[in-house]
Amino acid sequence: MLGKMIKHEFTATGRNFLPMYLFMIVLTPIFSLIIRIGESDVGFSPIIGLFSGISIFGFVCMMIGIFIASYIFVIVRFYRTTATSEAYLTFTLPVSTHQIILSKLLAAIVWQIASGILAVCAILCMTFITGIWTPAQCMDAFISFMQQTFSHSAGTPSVRFFVLLLLTLLTGTITGTLQIYCSIMIGQLFRDHRVIGGIAVYLALYTFTQIVSTLATLPFAIIGMEDSAYANDVSYFTTLFVLSIVLNLVFAAVYYFASSFIMKKHLNVQ
Repeated sequence: MLGKMIKHEFTATGRNFLPMYLFMIVLTPIFSLIIRIGESDVGFSPIIGLFSGISIFGFVCMMIGIFIASYIFVIVRFYRTTATSEAYLTFTLPVSTHQIILSKLLAAIVWQIASGILAVCAILCMTFITGIWTPAQCMDAFISFMQQTFSHSAGTPSVRFFVLLLLTLLTGTITGTLQIYCSIMIGQLFRDHRVIGGIAVYLALYTFTQIVSTLATLPFAIIGMEDSAYANDVSYFTTLFVLSIVLNLVFAAVYYFASSFIMKKHLNVQ
């Protein structure tokens, strides 16, 4: 049944995400070509300059919008299917609360990762089309950045380093999504103004997690400031990554089980 739930989630959320992705794929080369024409125009026609400026502004807004829209889609989908009249249909299905949360979480994570990958591809596409960078220059810049970053380190970035970096980003995304789910569930415990209550809970949880994370990493930050050589060492970053992963997993577990408990025991759908 979990597989059917996951399939249904991807089908339902795809109606929002896929048109947004198609819109981005179509507009990216168009904006990029207009920008390139504007920069190569010797006479700098005012009309070409205007369209070039609009294209730059449009591209930046599109990059920002894809991440904002991704979070909005995730929030609205979870809220609509678990806290509104549509939730009655959700809870009549022969599935557990764990299956409901896991199916929505998996779909949300996949779409957010896809949005991030597409945004990076769009930026690279724009830089290549406009002539800001060539693929070879982009690769050289990345290699140079890594060499300069770890020029004084005892080691060089390894596969383990990048795996930990990706796991840090992944667990952070999972924790952030579950934090939203938990905030919505706790907000439903309020008698009135549940949406406002959910937003207030989210701000409180976000502030709390930031304070805990800061306190947990503060000793390493102090050590890094006192020992610049160690701060540039690969082991320093891998230690921070491992700590971040552990914190993310702890917070994710708390948010997950809190959401499941409220959904199962105390949820009062309006």
